[in-house]
Amino acid sequence: MSGHPAEMAIRRSLHDGQLLSTPSRAAPFIVSRIDDGGVTMLFGRQQTPTHFGWPVWESVLAFLGGSGWVELGGRFATQTAPGSLDSYLKNHMKRATAGWVAVVLEAAGLVEIDRRRPARVRVNQPLP
Repeated sequence: MSGHPAEMAIRRSLHDGQLLSTPSRAAPFIVSRIDDGGVTMLFGRQQTPTHFGWPVWESVLAFLGGSGWVELGGRFATQTAPGSLDSYLKNHMKRATAGWVAVVLEAAGLVEIDRRRPARVRVNQPLP
Protein backbone atom coordinates (compact mmCIF):
# COMPACT_ATOMS: atom_id res chain seq x y z
CA MET A 1 0.00 0.00 0.00
CA SER A 2 3.03 2.23 0.02
CA GLY A 3 2.35 5.42 -1.90
CA HIS A 4 -1.42 5.03 -1.66
CA PRO A 5 -2.48 7.74 0.83
CA ALA A 6 -6.23 7.44 0.24
CA GLU A 7 -6.30 3.68 0.75
CA MET A 8 -4.11 3.81 3.86
CA ALA A 9 -6.11 6.61 5.47
CA ILE A 10 -9.52 5.10 4.65
CA ARG A 11 -8.52 1.66 5.94
CA ARG A 12 -7.09 3.23 9.13
CA SER A 13 -10.04 5.55 9.82
CA LEU A 14 -13.25 3.87 8.61
CA HIS A 15 -14.85 0.47 9.05
CA ASP A 16 -17.47 -1.75 7.44
CA GLY A 17 -20.99 -0.68 8.40
CA GLN A 18 -20.01 2.87 9.37
CA LEU A 19 -22.81 5.44 9.08
CA LEU A 20 -21.93 8.84 7.60
CA SER A 21 -23.98 11.78 6.26
CA THR A 22 -23.72 13.87 3.10
CA PRO A 23 -22.34 17.39 3.55
CA SER A 24 -25.24 19.51 2.32
CA ARG A 25 -28.44 17.63 3.11
CA ALA A 26 -27.10 15.40 5.90
CA ALA A 27 -28.56 12.37 4.12
CA PRO A 28 -27.26 9.20 5.80
CA PHE A 29 -25.30 6.56 3.94
CA ILE A 30 -23.36 3.46 4.94
CA VAL A 31 -19.77 2.50 4.24
CA SER A 32 -20.80 -1.07 3.52
CA ARG A 33 -17.46 -2.70 2.79
CA ILE A 34 -13.79 -1.79 2.63
CA ASP A 35 -11.68 -4.49 0.99
CA ASP A 36 -8.78 -5.07 -1.39
CA GLY A 37 -10.92 -3.80 -4.28
CA GLY A 38 -11.91 -0.47 -2.73
CA VAL A 39 -14.92 0.93 -0.90
CA THR A 40 -18.58 0.03 -1.39
CA MET A 41 -21.16 2.48 -0.04
CA LEU A 42 -24.95 2.15 0.27
CA PHE A 43 -26.86 5.26 -0.83
CA GLY A 44 -30.45 6.43 -0.35
CA ARG A 45 -33.59 4.73 0.83
CA GLN A 46 -32.96 1.83 -1.52
CA GLN A 47 -29.42 1.48 -0.13
CA THR A 48 -28.08 1.29 -3.66
CA PRO A 49 -24.57 -0.21 -3.60
CA THR A 50 -21.93 1.97 -5.22
CA HIS A 51 -18.33 0.82 -5.48
CA PHE A 52 -15.21 2.90 -6.04
CA GLY A 53 -11.92 1.05 -6.53
CA TRP A 54 -8.71 2.25 -4.92
CA PRO A 55 -7.39 3.80 -8.15
CA VAL A 56 -10.43 6.15 -8.20
CA TRP A 57 -9.85 7.24 -4.58
CA GLU A 58 -6.19 7.95 -5.30
CA SER A 59 -7.07 9.86 -8.48
CA VAL A 60 -9.60 11.99 -6.58
CA LEU A 61 -6.87 13.02 -4.14
CA ALA A 62 -4.57 13.86 -7.04
CA PHE A 63 -7.36 15.90 -8.68
CA LEU A 64 -8.05 17.83 -5.47
CA GLY A 65 -4.40 18.12 -4.46
CA GLY A 66 -3.43 20.91 -6.80
CA SER A 67 -6.68 22.83 -6.88
CA GLY A 68 -7.27 24.57 -3.54
CA TRP A 69 -11.01 24.76 -2.88
CA VAL A 70 -13.09 22.74 -5.37
CA GLU A 71 -16.88 22.94 -5.60
CA LEU A 72 -18.57 19.62 -4.85
CA GLY A 73 -21.19 20.34 -7.51
CA GLY A 74 -23.19 17.18 -6.78
CA ARG A 75 -25.95 17.39 -9.35
CA PHE A 76 -28.47 14.72 -10.21
CA ALA A 77 -28.14 15.50 -13.91
CA THR A 78 -25.78 14.72 -16.75
CA GLN A 79 -24.58 18.34 -16.91
CA THR A 80 -22.00 19.24 -14.29
CA ALA A 81 -20.29 22.34 -12.97
CA PRO A 82 -16.98 22.51 -14.87
CA GLY A 83 -14.00 21.83 -12.60
CA SER A 84 -16.17 20.43 -9.80
CA LEU A 85 -15.60 17.15 -7.98
CA ASP A 86 -18.94 15.98 -9.42
CA SER A 87 -17.66 16.65 -12.94
CA TYR A 88 -14.45 14.74 -12.23
CA LEU A 89 -16.26 11.76 -10.70
CA LYS A 90 -18.74 11.52 -13.57
CA ASN A 91 -15.77 10.42 -15.69
CA HIS A 92 -15.84 7.26 -13.54
CA MET A 93 -19.57 6.89 -12.81
CA LYS A 94 -22.62 8.63 -14.26
CA ARG A 95 -24.18 9.32 -10.86
CA ALA A 96 -23.98 12.24 -8.43
CA THR A 97 -21.49 10.91 -5.86
CA ALA A 98 -19.29 13.92 -4.99
CA GLY A 99 -20.78 14.55 -1.53
CA TRP A 100 -20.42 10.94 -0.46
CA VAL A 101 -16.86 10.67 -1.74
CA ALA A 102 -15.88 13.94 -0.04
CA VAL A 103 -17.33 12.78 3.31
CA VAL A 104 -15.41 9.49 3.18
CA LEU A 105 -12.19 11.40 2.48
CA GLU A 106 -13.02 13.83 5.30
CA ALA A 107 -13.66 10.97 7.76
CA ALA A 108 -10.25 9.60 6.73
CA GLY A 109 -8.66 12.96 7.61
CA LEU A 110 -7.57 13.75 4.06
CA VAL A 111 -9.82 16.69 3.16
CA GLU A 112 -11.89 19.39 4.74
CA ILE A 113 -15.36 20.34 3.56
CA ASP A 114 -16.86 23.82 3.60
CA ARG A 115 -20.55 22.95 3.97
CA ARG A 116 -21.84 26.42 3.11
CA ARG A 117 -23.58 26.51 -0.25
CA PRO A 118 -22.16 25.85 -2.69
CA ALA A 119 -20.32 23.17 -0.70
CA ARG A 120 -16.66 22.76 -1.54
CA VAL A 121 -13.72 20.59 -0.57
CA ARG A 122 -9.93 20.82 -0.39
CA VAL A 123 -7.03 18.57 0.58
CA ASN A 124 -5.85 19.16 4.16
CA GLN A 125 -2.14 19.06 3.41
CA PRO A 126 0.25 18.39 0.56
CA LEU A 127 0.24 14.73 -0.41
CA PRO A 128 3.42 12.67 -0.47
